[in-house]
Amino acid sequence: MLKSDFKEAIRSYVDGFRLEFREVVEDHLVIARENGRLTFSVQFTETGVFVYLYFRTTSWDWDGERTDLNDLLSVLPAAFLRLVRPFMSCVLYDIEHPVGGMPECEVYARYIGFGQPEGSLSLSEDSLERLKGILAAFVFYEHSVGLFLQFDRSVKARYSFEDDELKAWVVRVQAALDLTGSESEWTYNLRTNPHWMFFRSLDAGVSVYHSPATAVALREFMSSGAAWTEMPGPTVRFFKSELAHNAASNEDITRCTRVLERLEGKADGHAFIPLDNRLIGIGDEHVVILEVDCDRAVYNSGRAAVVQRQRREHDALFDGRVYSWAQKVDGARFEEFTRDLLSRRPGVVHVRQTSVTNEGDANADLLCIWDVPSLADVKQPDRSVPLERRTLVVQCKAWSRGVGKNDIPDIRDTLDRHEASGILIVALSVRRSLVEHLAILRKRNIWADYWGRGEIEEQLDANPDLVRKYPDIVSFSPLSGM
Repeated sequence: MLKSDFKEAIRSYVDGFRLEFREVVEDHLVIARENGRLTFSVQFTETGVFVYLYFRTTSWDWDGERTDLNDLLSVLPAAFLRLVRPFMSCVLYDIEHPVGGMPECEVYARYIGFGQPEGSLSLSEDSLERLKGILAAFVFYEHSVGLFLQFDRSVKARYSFEDDELKAWVVRVQAALDLTGSESEWTYNLRTNPHWMFFRSLDAGVSVYHSPATAVALREFMSSGAAWTEMPGPTVRFFKSELAHNAASNEDITRCTRVLERLEGKADGHAFIPLDNRLIGIGDEHVVILEVDCDRAVYNSGRAAVVQRQRREHDALFDGRVYSWAQKVDGARFEEFTRDLLSRRPGVVHVRQTSVTNEGDANADLLCIWDVPSLADVKQPDRSVPLERRTLVVQCKAWSRGVGKNDIPDIRDTLDRHEASGILIVALSVRRSLVEHLAILRKRNIWADYWGRGEIEEQLDANPDLVRKYPDIVSFSPLSGM
């Protein structure tokens, strides 16, 4: 499909909703309702399009410091998109203040990226229909957002951090979170129009709102349709829908439940909404937002635990079959297998080997040019696109034992040698030491990730022909043979 035809199709669709449509720079479309602070961006790339949302309030709109607004009003559209079709799981990216030197606890603005399914689309009729579905959900949210917020036009809008009721509530929240420390680690305020009390702790990675209207509306939307199949597992709670597979660790579910119970007392049951990097807990009057991962990686980890526990749960999650991996895998074949997997990922421009098999590869088996979403662990520049073209070093480890931190030496030197900006480890088994090391690298603004067995199997689910192409590496195995 031609780019010009794709643009015109979007414009025509948007006109039907009476939204503003503008091309701010060449190949960057921005869609929003009139004077809306939530915008929908369509960025054309070499391989297709990348779509995401942006949210920021201004001092023209609201009084006082606006972290409470920017926090909740960026989480709400992400939660909404998880609850209504097409049931997407989003990633929230904090944007750094352009002035700099602001408190770390402040939320200046956010990008809302699409993690599951990914926000990278091809220029095709199928992708256009998918984009229209996302836009329809965006419009639905904009018409519904008032349901989540309590307004009383007879009451004057107010912002305060000195209110006695607020201070008493903050003490209760701190006790519920087991927090001690200086006030520099948190922020809080009361606001009317919309009505809520707000507390955020950066170190604890949590925001708490006393907002009955928000809690009630989220519960009502959850009850109006089956957004996912929810199932407890031995290590996680699963939330599975057709296009998004989320899971929250049992520890995070327990932590969220404990906070709600300490604030509201025992309840029949609390509700939870998972996003790729948030867990939202909903009580009768409170909303708790934990900054934790609930993405496919957590899902895959939990799914592996299910395989070892119960056939019933395994049937529900794996459709009656599992993958059987060869005990010994040829390194060269595993590189070819990995290259085929990468070539089918959205946004991948080119994948090549760094050397002839059995020659020295300078700690890199493949080099991949890939348009990948930015790191959610790092604050983003304002008014940029949370998508970057990166050259990634790919190391393929077809080992029977787990790959740890010490097996991947000199990552920085390797990146410099290949003029790369990130690293991807592909291995059938990954140790915790490597997972933790990659997380540290991401916080230092180095793109670092891994594909373990779970991530590879997720991609084989979508590309079963690769199982037939590489029977010496992987095959389907019926449950009866387990």
